[in-house]
Amino acid sequence: MASHLVEILKKEPLAYAEYLNQLSFDELIEIDLRHDSCVNLEHVAGKYHVPVLDGGYRDLFAYSENMVHPDDWPAYADLVSPDTLAERMAQADPPDTGTLELRYKLISGEWSWARLTIIYGPRYGLPEGVARFYIFDINNRKNRESGHMPAAANLVEARDGRTRLLRERPFYVHAQRRIDAGLDGWCLLMIDVEHFRLFNDWYGRPTGDMLLAEIGACLARREERDGALAGYLGQDNFCLLTPFVPRQIGELAQEVQELITSHGASMGFLPSLGVRAFKGKPQVLDLIDDATMALKEVKRNYRARICIFRPEMRGKSEENYRMLLDFQSAIDNGEIYFCLQPQCRISSQRIVGAECLARWRRSDGTTVAPGEFIPVLEQYGFITDLDTFIWESVCIWMRKWMDAGHRPIPISVNVSPLDIFNINVPDRFASLSEKYQIPREMLKVEITESAYASDEEHVGEAVMQLQSMGFSVLMDDFGSGYSSLNMLRDIHVDAIKLDARFLQLGAQDSVKGIRIIESVFNMTQTMSIPVIVEGVEASEESSYLADLGCRYIQGFLYYKPMLPEDFERLAADEENIDYTGISFKANEELHVREFLDENVYNDVMLNNILGAVAFFFRHGEHVDITRFNERFYKTAKACDDFQDNLKDVQNLIHPVDLPQFYDLFDRADADHLNGASGMVRILLSDDAVGRFLFHVYFLEENDSGKKYYSSMEDITESTALQAQMRMLSLFSSDSIVFLRNRKERYSFHVVVHGLHEDLGLDQAAFEAELNDQSFFRRIVEEDRAPLRQLSLDSEAHGEGFHVPFRLKNARGEVIALDLKTDYVHDENTDVEHIICFRRQEK
Repeated sequence: MASHLVEILKKEPLAYAEYLNQLSFDELIEIDLRHDSCVNLEHVAGKYHVPVLDGGYRDLFAYSENMVHPDDWPAYADLVSPDTLAERMAQADPPDTGTLELRYKLISGEWSWARLTIIYGPRYGLPEGVARFYIFDINNRKNRESGHMPAAANLVEARDGRTRLLRERPFYVHAQRRIDAGLDGWCLLMIDVEHFRLFNDWYGRPTGDMLLAEIGACLARREERDGALAGYLGQDNFCLLTPFVPRQIGELAQEVQELITSHGASMGFLPSLGVRAFKGKPQVLDLIDDATMALKEVKRNYRARICIFRPEMRGKSEENYRMLLDFQSAIDNGEIYFCLQPQCRISSQRIVGAECLARWRRSDGTTVAPGEFIPVLEQYGFITDLDTFIWESVCIWMRKWMDAGHRPIPISVNVSPLDIFNINVPDRFASLSEKYQIPREMLKVEITESAYASDEEHVGEAVMQLQSMGFSVLMDDFGSGYSSLNMLRDIHVDAIKLDARFLQLGAQDSVKGIRIIESVFNMTQTMSIPVIVEGVEASEESSYLADLGCRYIQGFLYYKPMLPEDFERLAADEENIDYTGISFKANEELHVREFLDENVYNDVMLNNILGAVAFFFRHGEHVDITRFNERFYKTAKACDDFQDNLKDVQNLIHPVDLPQFYDLFDRADADHLNGASGMVRILLSDDAVGRFLFHVYFLEENDSGKKYYSSMEDITESTALQAQMRMLSLFSSDSIVFLRNRKERYSFHVVVHGLHEDLGLDQAAFEAELNDQSFFRRIVEEDRAPLRQLSLDSEAHGEGFHVPFRLKNARGEVIALDLKTDYVHDENTDVEHIICFRRQEK
């Protein structure tokens, strides 16, 4: 150290500290040994390999072995170790200071000479146990002294002009050096932007260049923060050598996504990240290959945008290539064929159309599942070869079917997003229709919702062209994407297909699934778009959908996919076919203007239409009836002093039901569209209690309170009847069941259930098992055939029957029962049979 500085240190230590602060240094780090902390007070961005700017000093010291040249590490560790730093400072001459020349690692991976100067403690105006590290760049001096050119002489040429990141070859060189030096717990990332070429076309190349520069800056920040190494490989491809911390990788993906969407870009432009974690000293090019393989797994997966490489992917990649080689000859060898899955009208179960599904059976008889080969063909861009082959095969079959004298049945075929990019889909379908003379309304096109989301403009244009040519277009997998409402508004399809998986959610999410289904039907009814629900497998699903207004379903409940010849045998019987096809027939809501029509002659007619209605006014806990019609008065006049209680009508409500009464209005406040309904008990004049069903709608609010509209229905007798039936179940030893037939849909309704103890099933469980037919499986096997035959004969001849049988109850015990049915065929109640279950007398 220069003698004049030594003198300053000894005589004026505070002046020396001030002197250091005025120099041009690269880094200033403050260390607090008492709290094991470090803070980077000054930092030159993008220069040194600094992993963290703030944190624990022991962690920084442990990591410093990666930052300091191995030859310089012993001297560095001896000087600044957190265990010995205070002692070394006390022993120094001058006291509480130290200096060391050493080589620090640059972000590029190169080594650069620096001088570390340390001041410590109160002598230099710092708290006890606190030190400051000053790092000065002395690399040029060292190179001059050694006669060497600077190691980074070609650094500018090694970096890309837009992104300021290392170009491909320099990145490989620097990355390999760092890997060879030892990187434990690191990974290599490959990053690209989905459909970046399309991004440039949509938003302009200047915007695309700006996005690349922003991603480059984002990765440069990772270099500074994590000591990573970033590279730009051309086009939209980036790579990053970085510590393997999954949370930080997820944050990086989110940051890049936000950069993309900040330009107003579609959600179709998504970042893809392939990750290759490693140990040891692998070759960087091998890491690049593996990360790229993981990246391909992400492509066109609009849900998972990060994929971590797994060794089996290499085998999967080789398997995919073998599959592609086999596919080249599979079409010529007749291994590719199609099946048809009927689409049915739910009310009659008749076929209104069918979906065409591709299948692959190898020459050795083994099958390749669609879930295996279709994603591979899409990934590698060969899906159009499959689709065009299937389209033409369907047209050939339809032509033969019509030539045999049969009426055509609408068939829908699938169109991949790649098809729309690769070929002119509308022209291809027009050509097929003309070539095989297929009526265009008989050939329907199914396009997945994800295709609309990925490129709404191109897909929307194709849809309009197809419809203008006379083809129908169905949106498949509706609800699986993110933009369903916007797409239905902007792109007009002829029908949508909804997956029944929303009805098959776990118990925790079942309510959500039901609400999704209901909201879709409400929306599509408003827009007059028919819905086909596919994947329906259970009768209770079908019943629920029918009650919701669903007209068409597709699924295993009715038919599995079948070969064309099997479909022909089914379709040959025209009783199985509904030639009206798929159309929208709205269950339209009534409109207010219809009640104002001149055909509604007078107030009496209007009030008869409305039923018992009144207007309520609520202010706090007080509820008044402000107006009511004659029907309401007739319904409510049995109440004690009804006319005298129009103000504070809550006095008429049974005290126990007051919370429910107030809750009706609260729920109506929350749902202005649907209002709220519920049953409350009302005190009658003869000290009896009546049960009334209210449906309440919010109308308006002012300073005095809130106004509501309400209808009211007396359900005292019906609820009493239900209570009597429950009571009968307690004393009867039989179970009585109604078998209803409503529009060819059969259902069981348990009226009296006296066998609940014997069966081990409550009334709801017994009824559910009858309707899903699981109760039949309880019957002892040898008794099933006679019971089934008697049931068929009864249905065919309209007769009742009596038969003994045995079954296993819920406890696994075998019990003997008698079953007696009476055929009633009551059209007023839809009851077809009355069935009595009774214990056999011993």
